[in-house]
Amino acid sequence: MSALPTTRPSTDPPAPSALTIRSPIPAFPPSASASPSSGGRRRVLRHHHACRARDDHTVPQGDPSRRHGPFPGDIPHPERSGLFCLLNSNKRGVTLSLSEPEGRLRLRRLLEDADVLVESLHPDEARTLGLSPDETRDRYPRLVHCSVTAFGRSGPWRHFRGHALQAGAAGGASVVIGEPGRPPLPLPCSQPDFRARNVVVPVTHPEAGEFALYRSPIGLSATPGHIDRAAPCLGEHNDHVFLDVLGLSAGEYEAFKSDGVIR
Repeated sequence: MSALPTTRPSTDPPAPSALTIRSPIPAFPPSASASPSSGGRRRVLRHHHACRARDDHTVPQGDPSRRHGPFPGDIPHPERSGLFCLLNSNKRGVTLSLSEPEGRLRLRRLLEDADVLVESLHPDEARTLGLSPDETRDRYPRLVHCSVTAFGRSGPWRHFRGHALQAGAAGGASVVIGEPGRPPLPLPCSQPDFRARNVVVPVTHPEAGEFALYRSPIGLSATPGHIDRAAPCLGEHNDHVFLDVLGLSAGEYEAFKSDGVIR
């Protein structure tokens, strides 16, 4: 096992990429008991699953926000990623190109009424997008900014890219997992105690079909975690978010789609 990251630190700020922003659908009807984060709005930008620990313990409770993100039969498909379906249940989803100035402007508009921003951007990319913690603190004083990266923002490895595999190796966890003679893969996810507590639940997705997902294992008595719906399809809620929430006109909306601002 190597304790060093396998990727080199970047020297130039990466170009902003197109991100998918996902937003939880409220998990409780208006008459239901309040959830731990009901009334809060979060915006989540991420490339992998670094944000999941905090994210998945509040989204199934009914936290209304927006968010980002292996295939059956090993056939790649934009709507059938198992990891994507796992990370984006109970969400609304929009597609927004952050490489376009208008796309970044729309993101800032979404952040104006947000309570929490959760992102796993590389530090250089966050600065390029104007989303470094210092910048968001000045621009959105009431916003809680949670930045989750594999190696932090201030340590000697802050410029390395990585996610669970690299972090596990660097922290020493990889030495005790996996099978003899095979690569140290992440811990398996078939814990019988989770199944006994009904943490594993069936889900039906319009493209990926029927499968089982893990809901939040935190069993709050008044607001138990649960999955109301599967992950959204790509850009499924573009109309609602850009027309109803941001108030774009139909003409502006169509123009942004034609220009590639909205994917």
